[in-house]
Amino acid sequence: MATDVAVQGLTSDDRLSCFRLAEALKNRYVLYTQKYVKIRDPERLTWLDEVQHKSPTTTEKHKLENIYLVDHIRGDYAVAVFAGPKATKFICFDVDTTDPSITLRVIDTLAQLGIPRDRIYVSLSGSKGYHVDIFAKDFIYNNKAKLIYDQLIEISGLDRRKVEFRPTNTQSVKLPLGIHPKTHRRCWFVDRDTLEPIEDFDYIYTTQVVDNELLNTIADRIFVKKLAEMYKACKKTSKAARAAQPFSGFDITESGTRHALQCRYAIWRRQHGATQSQLVEDQMSWYERQDVSLISSTRDEVFADALCIADWCMKNVKVLDREFAPKPAPVARITQQDLAYILGAKTPVYRKVAFYICIYCKRYGEIKVAYDTIAGKIGTSRVQVIRAIDWLTQNHYIEKTNCASNYLKDSNQYTLSYGTSVPLIPKRYRKREYVETDEWITDQAFTTIYATILAQLCTGAYLKKIMKPEEYTEWEISKNGQTM
Repeated sequence: MATDVAVQGLTSDDRLSCFRLAEALKNRYVLYTQKYVKIRDPERLTWLDEVQHKSPTTTEKHKLENIYLVDHIRGDYAVAVFAGPKATKFICFDVDTTDPSITLRVIDTLAQLGIPRDRIYVSLSGSKGYHVDIFAKDFIYNNKAKLIYDQLIEISGLDRRKVEFRPTNTQSVKLPLGIHPKTHRRCWFVDRDTLEPIEDFDYIYTTQVVDNELLNTIADRIFVKKLAEMYKACKKTSKAARAAQPFSGFDITESGTRHALQCRYAIWRRQHGATQSQLVEDQMSWYERQDVSLISSTRDEVFADALCIADWCMKNVKVLDREFAPKPAPVARITQQDLAYILGAKTPVYRKVAFYICIYCKRYGEIKVAYDTIAGKIGTSRVQVIRAIDWLTQNHYIEKTNCASNYLKDSNQYTLSYGTSVPLIPKRYRKREYVETDEWITDQAFTTIYATILAQLCTGAYLKKIMKPEEYTEWEISKNGQTM
């Protein structure tokens, strides 16, 4: 697009080009469209705005349409975007200083971490600094993006107050190519080596994304390294010191320390014998005790970290004391009626989901659980679990209640309903009328427990009759405690 740099604006003839630019901005920067910020020049507020006491900066809670991005490019106002509750389209390192060496150090450190240098983009903030951006091909989870930021700060030694992490679900960042409302300067992209402005709107079309796999690999490598370093330090702590460690010793007292303290707390709990489920629950209880004003992460991000940290601790941290030995699980009684409903489900995955919900409802009367948790336990995808839940609900096997207050947004409460008539297993195929179990279902144990209970309640001949050949083969292997 031809531009008139002198007036730093766009003519009405450029409207089509504006829409193309808006689409390019959206593709690179926008994942979450339900909230954004409008930043206007105080001198351009209307009389109605003044009467209504509107601030020049307003958070809009309606869908971010392309027309607002067009207005951003035209300079009517500037638009700033947020990350979604769980993920973001880009990572921005908001450099709040005119010192060019700081921005160049951010670029060099990102390259050192493994980000291709030619896929690191810099733009003017319009005021007194720069935005250093990395674009994800699809998206990157917020907790992983924050890991990359934390590692950059640690390696570079830069001040977090001078280089801030953006965007988050609560803190927005202004998009490039608009006009800063106060300085009235266009926020051009700049050359990453010289930081000289590239006064060309078309430059955004040349920007490239970083593969999700590479970003995840870098974040996972950082995560494992940090945990290993913390565990190495924890192993040097004496038994008496471990036992005397008070809960308050893990409390957050300054911003930027949440992740490290959460990891240390989980390692300490695992050293005292906490199980995987206890580790996740303990970390969330720990989070509830903290001063949230010192934490920039959302609850969803803390929970996602809790799952990863618990999994790592189970694989790597040696139990030194059995202070937190797990309590015995309540006994669950699975009857012939339960078996009939489980085996009456439509597909092998639906049967496993039905069994998982059944055994917990028999144990506690109900179960509150997320799709991802079920998927992890039975070894399938989240999409398959959602389909299974929908089918089981529609066919009156279970009743589902949404739990909006739960910190995991897709967690629901399930109870058994058995609202339809399902014929019992014929007597000639039955072995027992019921089976009782007090085994905990874990990722590793689910297949064996499922296969064993089926084998105790009915004959192999019946299962061979109703199962697909591959499902029956899996059952035969799993009932003997083997893995496929």
